[in-house]
Amino acid sequence: MKTPPLVSIIMPVYNAENYLKETMDSILSQTFKDFELLIVDDFSKDNSHEILMNYNDPRIKIFKNEKNIGYVKTLNNLIKLTSGLYIARHDNDDISFPSRIEKQVNFLNKNQDIGICGTNAITFGSKEMMTLLPLKDKEIRAYMIFGNPFYHSTVMFRKNLFDK
Repeated sequence: MKTPPLVSIIMPVYNAENYLKETMDSILSQTFKDFELLIVDDFSKDNSHEILMNYNDPRIKIFKNEKNIGYVKTLNNLIKLTSGLYIARHDNDDISFPSRIEKQVNFLNKNQDIGICGTNAITFGSKEMMTLLPLKDKEIRAYMIFGNPFYHSTVMFRKNLFDK
């Protein structure tokens, strides 16, 4: 029996043909290789599904919704499909630095008392900026009074905590 991967990367896709190749390439070129990439095409009307089907990597599992059910339901369905110890988020228009997954796995492995980690992000396109989210536990807890201290598409978390 095949051992499940350490990380399940989940990515909902909807009408992403303009960004999808660069996004996929950034995931597949990660320095950390022990992952599965679970993708659900949420009934895209563009060529997203065809772009995905051009990838031939055994770590990729592609599913397609029979109708558009939206981002949140698609994400929840993706989580149910995961088999990794850790779940990493990635959006269909994001580019991750090559060592992102490796650094997050190392951090969670070294810090068994932490359930979730994330990163800051650099946005690009019509508006370029870098997020400045808190990095220390006390700062993160204080920030939660005012808003979400995690950039959603950069998080990695322990699946067992989510299942609880």
